[in-house]
Amino acid sequence: MAVNFNLLIPTALIAACIILILFGASACKVHKQNAERKEYQVRLPEEMRFATVEFEMDGMPHVAVFNTAIVELEPKEVFGWFLSLQVKFEATVGDDMPNNDDVVKMQDFSDSLTEKLAVDQSHPNALFLGRVTGHGETMMMWYVNNPEIAHKYLQGVIDSEEYPFHFKYEMVADQKWENANYWLKPLTKK
Repeated sequence: MAVNFNLLIPTALIAACIILILFGASACKVHKQNAERKEYQVRLPEEMRFATVEFEMDGMPHVAVFNTAIVELEPKEVFGWFLSLQVKFEATVGDDMPNNDDVVKMQDFSDSLTEKLAVDQSHPNALFLGRVTGHGETMMMWYVNNPEIAHKYLQGVIDSEEYPFHFKYEMVADQKWENANYWLKPLTKK
């Protein structure tokens, strides 16, 4: 069998050029993607500062605890996901509020979730906003950097069936911190 080397050289040269062109285009695409990623210098609040507020909503008394230090976070868009977790109490006392035992269990549950959702305290994935209790339920709230990490943790808690209360949660994009503004605006007015 005779091989015509005159045809192989141009074909190999063309193939090599095509590979280089494709690699160059791919390298340009990767460079463009990296150029679009933003790097942030995040200033976290030194420590949580709490404000307790009592108010009426839908004609029922509510008690809220908010981390007012969270307003110092900059840039806020780094924690652009609002996570809310709701617990409905099975038994309540006067004014549809939880009994003292459930209040203590709720505080411990909230503290544990805050610690575990943060993952790493020096580079937290979630920051506690607050919790509101009234009308037979508590809503706990955080702002999250990476929603996949928070979702995976909460699904693990649900799958383990080791929690003091049944709960449901929702995570929504909130780059402008509209949920935080709703709850904190009355506290931060000067």
